[in-house]
This record gives sequence, structure tokens and C-alpha cells, in this order.
Amino acid sequence: MSQLQCSGLTLEYDWNTDAGADAPVIVLVHGLGCQLIQWPQALVQQLSADGFRVLRFDNRDVGLSKLHDAPPPERHSLWDLARWRMGARLPSAYSLSDMAGDVTALLDHLGVQRAHVAGASMGGMITQVLAIEHAARLLSATVIMSTSGKRNVGGARPAVRKALMQRPASQERQAVIDHLSRNWAMLQGRGYQTSDDEIRRQVAACFDRGMNPAGFMRQLQAIFNTPNREPQLRNVTTPTLVLHGADDPLVNMSGGKAVAKAIPNARLELIDGWGHDLPAELLPRIGDLMLEHMRANPAQR
Repeated sequence: MSQLQCSGLTLEYDWNTDAGADAPVIVLVHGLGCQLIQWPQALVQQLSADGFRVLRFDNRDVGLSKLHDAPPPERHSLWDLARWRMGARLPSAYSLSDMAGDVTALLDHLGVQRAHVAGASMGGMITQVLAIEHAARLLSATVIMSTSGKRNVGGARPAVRKALMQRPASQERQAVIDHLSRNWAMLQGRGYQTSDDEIRRQVAACFDRGMNPAGFMRQLQAIFNTPNREPQLRNVTTPTLVLHGADDPLVNMSGGKAVAKAIPNARLELIDGWGHDLPAELLPRIGDLMLEHMRANPAQR
């Protein structure tokens, strides 16, 4: 893995170039608090075997990507959250536009003019911002289990929202792994289940690589600070595929439907039984849908 040093920022990335120096590029942008290793290796290998260079990276403030001299996260009250639901913007250290700029900085660093971009959850929001603000850099967009920013779509189930608001009993390794494993298990859909042992293995790998609770909160506040994207999405010309689970407990499928409805000619694929995760059993289908979409929009280096 490698690092890009920007002004006040270090971005950790993994650049799989097995497909060759002139192969088209797919950038994978992950979600809130997620690290690049949470993109399953099987999916990376499927994309690479089909002729794509695959770029994964830790978003700023998670994993091995660092925001230097970062301010502490803003403290918000329940009243602030109520105001946000009514359309107010909340203070944040940075925005999703800044995070989209991190993607273009990586492309510049690697000498890639245009790329396919696929983002999951918050990464899907960043992908939308890229299509709005940096359309010239995108060959196609794939928005996975995400939402449009409209306040009344894409909501979480009450039990899931309540669980995610709770904190681990301590910051000791075992307590954090126990807490996060329970939360990740709640995000599964009824049709595609991952074993408790595999969830714990993934969570432990993330903990040992580097956890940053303050960074998680700053990313969350960047989401809150972003207005409804639907008016801007109506002008997007980037070919867009929207993938969403019909059993997503964190981002209701109304979020994916709203994205697909807002973007002209977007294609929506709803998958029954899929939740808010990347289960091994479903990866071949997800990969095939992504590859079909990208092949329909040929790449230029």
C-alpha cells in the first residue's frame, strides 16, 4: 500500500494494477468509518480479472489516512438533530465536497484523467458529489446502498439507529470488537447472512489496523452538513447504476430509489434480502452488475 501526502492530509491507498498499465480504472469509495480493507478481496479480484485497475483508499480520518491538526468533533444536541431533519446544516470540520476532492487528488497523483467510481453508503454520497462537481473525471458512477440527502428518504430502522448511538463499554480492544460486531450484525439483510465469526474477524482487522472515533464523528458531521443533492442530481449526465438492498436496515431502499429517480437515465437494481453490507454470497452478482455497467461506458486512460 502507498500514501499520498496532501496539505494537512495523508491518504492511504491500495493500487491493484494487475490488469496492466493501460487498463481502465475503477475507484472504490467506502462508507462512514469504513476502511479500504472492508472492500472484499473477492470483489477486487473479480474486477481486476475482468481488466480493471482497482483503486481503494481510506477516506480521510479513518484507517491509515490522517487529517493532521484536526479539530475535535462538534458537539450536537438532540435539538440540533431535529433542526437538521427540518433542513438546517450543522457545523463540520469538512464536507463531502472536500472528500470528493480527495478522490480527484488521488487520480491526479496516479496520472488518471478519467475513471469509473463506485461508492458504498457514505461513499455513494461522495460518488454523487463527484458526478455533480467533477463530472469530467468520471466515466461512470455506481451508487451502492446510499441516499440522495433528502431528509425523508433513506432512514434507518429505529432499533438500528438506537444501537448505533450507543458506545462500547470501554475503548479496550475486546469491548470495542464486541460492540462493533453486534452493530455490524444488525446491518445484515434477511436473505444474506455472514457468520458471527467472520464479522468478528473483519472488525478485529479494522481495530488492529487503526480505529479513529473522532474521525468517525467528523465524517458523520460532514454527512449532516450536506444539503439535499436532488436538485443538482437532476443535471448529472454521468451514466449511473444504483444498487440497493430491499432489506437494508440502515439506509432504507427509498434512499436508493430517490437517487435513481433524481439522476436522468439512472438504472436501479433492487436486490431482495440484501441489507447494508457486502456479503460473500452476493459479491459475484454485485461484481457482474458493476462490470456490465462499466463495459457499457468504455474507458479512456
